[in-house]
Amino acid sequence: MKTKILTAAIASVMASSVAMAEGHSNAVSSALANGTVSGEVYGAYRSEDNDGVDSSDFDLDVLRLGYTTNVNDSTELGIEVEWVLGDGPGENDQTIIRDLYVAKAIDDNTTVTVGRFKQLADRNVAVEQSDALFTTLALEADALGVRRIDGVEIKHANASGLNGTLSVYKGGVDTSGGDTERNFGYAASLGWQGGADDLSFGVTAAAFQVDGPDTGVASNEDSGYSIILNAAMGPVVASLEYLDTTEESTGSEDVDVDGIVIQGAFNLGGASRSFDNYGVLQGPTVAKGDMGYEIGFAYSTGTEEENGFLDVDQDAMGIVLNAYCGQILNGSSLTLT
Repeated sequence: MKTKILTAAIASVMASSVAMAEGHSNAVSSALANGTVSGEVYGAYRSEDNDGVDSSDFDLDVLRLGYTTNVNDSTELGIEVEWVLGDGPGENDQTIIRDLYVAKAIDDNTTVTVGRFKQLADRNVAVEQSDALFTTLALEADALGVRRIDGVEIKHANASGLNGTLSVYKGGVDTSGGDTERNFGYAASLGWQGGADDLSFGVTAAAFQVDGPDTGVASNEDSGYSIILNAAMGPVVASLEYLDTTEESTGSEDVDVDGIVIQGAFNLGGASRSFDNYGVLQGPTVAKGDMGYEIGFAYSTGTEEENGFLDVDQDAMGIVLNAYCGQILNGSSLTLT
C-alpha cells in the first residue's frame, strides 16, 4: 500500500521566513511563500518462503519530503529529500536528494531542466516512486537502476505526437592523464504518442552512455538502449519493454543484460492512470474524499552474460494491490492523495 501526503501549511510559514531573511524580491518571496510542501510514505506487506522458513510482515520503506514552487508562469523550482527505512544495519541513516532542479518552459512544447533529476531516457525507471506500481520493483532484467543525474535535459513534445529528449550530465572523474577532468554522460530518446480519449498508445526508443571514473589503471563505462510500447484503454494501462545494458569495467568482468519487461495496472475503482506526452507512466488520479484501488502486475525475463561466456537466466514476477486516499481536507491542513 502506498500513501502520499501533501501539506501546504508548512510551506507558507517556512518559505516566507526564508524569503524575508535573505532579502529576496517581492516576486520571489511571493513565489516561495506560495509553494507546496509534499510528503510521501510507502509501506508494503511481504510474505516469503525461503527454504521452508516462512516470514511475513508489514514494513515502512521510504519517507519523502519535497518542495516545489513556480517563480513565474514558465519557471519551476523543486527539491525533494528521501529517507530510506529498514531493519538492516545503517538502513535508517540513508538520505537521498532525489530532486534539486530548475525547469524552464521555452514554449508550449519545449522545457529545459537543470539540476538533479531523472532522465527520461531510462523510461521505466524514470517513473517516480509515487507513480510506480510497486513500492520496490525488484525485476532483475530492468538493470538500469534508478538513474539520478546532475546536468541538463531538453524535452520536446510536439502536438503531432512526436517527442524527444536529450540529456548531458556528469560522469566519473578522469585522472588517467595526470590532470583531473570530468567525464560526461549522454542520453536521448525519440518517440510518438497518439490515440483518442478512450485509447492511447505509443512507442519510444531510448539510449544512454556514461563514462565512469578512469584512473588509467581501472575505468568503467555503462551504456544501454531500450524500446518500449505503451497503451492505456479504460481501466487498463500496460507497457512492453525490450532493453539491453552493458557495464564494462577494467579489472573485472563485463556484464551484459538483455531482457523483456511487461508491467501494467488494472483500475479497481477510483485510481485511473495514463501515459504522458513522453510515454512515461503517470500516477493514479483519485477524486477528493475518495479511495482508489488497483492491481499492479509485472513480469521480466532476461539473460545476464559476463565476459561473453557465462549466461545466467533471470525471471521475476510480481503482483501488488495498491490503495490510494484522495484529498480529505482543504486549506492549510493535511491532505492525502
